[in-house]
Amino acid sequence: SLISYGPCQTPTLGFCVDRHDTIQTHKPEPYWVLQVSVDTKDEKRLNLEWERIRCFDREVAVMFLQTVKGQTEAKVISVTTKEKQKEKPLALNTVELMRVASSGLGMGPQH
Repeated sequence: SLISYGPCQTPTLGFCVDRHDTIQTHKPEPYWVLQVSVDTKDEKRLNLEWERIRCFDREVAVMFLQTVKGQTEAKVISVTTKEKQKEKPLALNTVELMRVASSGLGMGPQH
């Protein structure tokens, strides 16, 4: 059988092995998510997002839940609107990719 250790296969294999090791050593941890929706005066339902997203302490999550459940009104403090534009990256051929990677990592192609 033929094994190729070309300039593209070696780093790609390294990324795959690193990702596999990360997945294998992952330890799941229970967490809680606060999902709140409110009805507005004009009969629209708004889903509110919690900035923290996840809470890893059950007692804290229950405390927030009880605080929110006890409220009948909410006040909007601020509204932020952002427009995002992300330009697509320029395509690199293999030679250009190796040049950029070599200069960025401070190593030549012989490594």
